[in-house]
Amino acid sequence: MKKTRQHYFAFDPQPVRILDVLVVGPLMIYAGKKGDFKPLVKKALVGIGIATIAYNGINYFLNESN
Repeated sequence: MKKTRQHYFAFDPQPVRILDVLVVGPLMIYAGKKGDFKPLVKKALVGIGIATIAYNGINYFLNESN
């Protein structure tokens, strides 16, 4: 992946990525595991939660190291 130049953003996106990794992703996984949803919705929440953590975690470390 290529680093996106930060000056295209109105604010620093790094704190949002950390929020996604530490709060949003785990909350989606928790809702998928404990929520009273149909099985397909539960699997989708867990999958999207994992994808959110992975995607934003990778982007955080790629942009932080450059």
